[in-house]
Amino acid sequence: MSLGLIVPAYFYPGGVGLGYWNDLNAAAADVPILAIMNPGSGPGNSVDPNYTAVVDNLRAAGGTVIGYVSTSYTNRSLSAIQSDIDDYANWYNVDGIFLDEFTNTNNAGDLAFYESPYGYIKNIDPGWTVIGNPGTSTVEAYASRPTADVLVVHESFGSNYATYTPSAWNANYPADRLAHLVHTEPNATNMLAGLDQGVAQNAGWHYITDDVLGNPWDRLPTYWDQQVARVAEINDGNGNPGGTIKPGGLELRYNPVANGTIDVADTPGDRAGWADADPFSNDPAGDANPQVDYTALTVAHDDNNVFFRVGRDPGAANPLDFNQNIFIDADQDRGTGFIGGGGFLPIGVDYLLQGGTLYAFANGANQQAWGWNSVSSVSFDGQPTIDLELALPRNLLGDPVAIDLVLNAANTGVGSAEDYYPELNDYFTYAFIAPTTGLLGDFNNNGQVEQGDLDLVLQNWGRDATGDVPAGWDNDLPDGVIDQAELDRVLQNWGGTAAPGFGAVSVPEPAVAFALLPLVALRRRGQCRTAG
Repeated sequence: MSLGLIVPAYFYPGGVGLGYWNDLNAAAADVPILAIMNPGSGPGNSVDPNYTAVVDNLRAAGGTVIGYVSTSYTNRSLSAIQSDIDDYANWYNVDGIFLDEFTNTNNAGDLAFYESPYGYIKNIDPGWTVIGNPGTSTVEAYASRPTADVLVVHESFGSNYATYTPSAWNANYPADRLAHLVHTEPNATNMLAGLDQGVAQNAGWHYITDDVLGNPWDRLPTYWDQQVARVAEINDGNGNPGGTIKPGGLELRYNPVANGTIDVADTPGDRAGWADADPFSNDPAGDANPQVDYTALTVAHDDNNVFFRVGRDPGAANPLDFNQNIFIDADQDRGTGFIGGGGFLPIGVDYLLQGGTLYAFANGANQQAWGWNSVSSVSFDGQPTIDLELALPRNLLGDPVAIDLVLNAANTGVGSAEDYYPELNDYFTYAFIAPTTGLLGDFNNNGQVEQGDLDLVLQNWGRDATGDVPAGWDNDLPDGVIDQAELDRVLQNWGGTAAPGFGAVSVPEPAVAFALLPLVALRRRGQCRTAG
């Protein structure tokens, strides 16, 4: 998903407050906006036509509106909570409910308590978003039960935010299930840094304000326009937030070649075998004073090897075998590899290809005390200058279906900066397998429809199947996009197998697949107890 702004809109829609609601409408054209309405520490005593109007207007502008309900840390009766939920459902055209004052312990009774309003809300409308707010770090059980679709895992002063460290389990969930709220932050520069921090810490919903206690949510911040612009910049991929919340790489390529077509050990400088390989988009030369400045990348593979061809700006100081790094995420799971202190890398790096050596990430559970274990030397062109060619045995990576890639040049010296290709908040994906089995939903071509196929659909969600996705990945229900149709095909044929030679197809009942649905929902939905 894109980074979104979750705004406690606890300002009455009249006078100055109406202007704030209009500002939300304008921002919704540029970034995801999720506004929490709060007529009176809840829905109030009766429908208010002023709220009816602003809710309808914001939703028409593309925003989302949910209603505030207090749970008082389980001290409020379930019947009172349900009554508030019913009032929102009957009075306003909302998209969900914000359940404030969540507990944050593993107490079995508390968890069971919060399952009740969650189920009640979903019974009214399964599409409604439920946000739970403990206002602080909480335990994973509230996410896994689930008791909420989104959890506010941080809510505090701006002065505390820079040192905030999220719970480790946060990294295991999609970003759109986590939110951060920050108040009393007077400095716009800190606000911009805070947005980048939230992205790096896997929070898909964010909001920072210079408003202060007692009610820090009764107006928009004075730097509202800057905040909206920064979120739009991050979502456009033009910023450099030091992290990513994007569901897939910037581009995907698939370049199979016959064995022997590319031979790294032949004549130095010979690139004839690359003639039909489709490169990733070029990175323009001219970065500031680099020692190495990447400009091009092409990846290809045969039965045994994956090949990398890397180009650099000829005006840069050093050849490509100096400080050249290719970061490889072999399992396409950011949670299992190196992401750096503070989470600055958009992929979890399992392997580092540096010069002519492959290294494996060590101490993966600790991003602050890590290391690299040498795996093997690899073949590379003996005279690399501005066009480097490498060959890496695929089995050293575990024969993956696809890999995610980031190139890094560890430039040093006065005036130089490290070069990332693509930009640091993006990455490339390279696929080794295209579906040829004839079994609908078998996207990884292994003769059965299982978890690997589901993972491929999710990793490539929204991609253009006629451009960035290899031919055949949209073979089930061709419409040019990897989307709900492909997901449905995997679920419908879950457990299906292709006979030897990929002839007859066996498809059992798909009941097991549908248990996965809450984990793969991809819709865009997106201390707060103060009367508006």
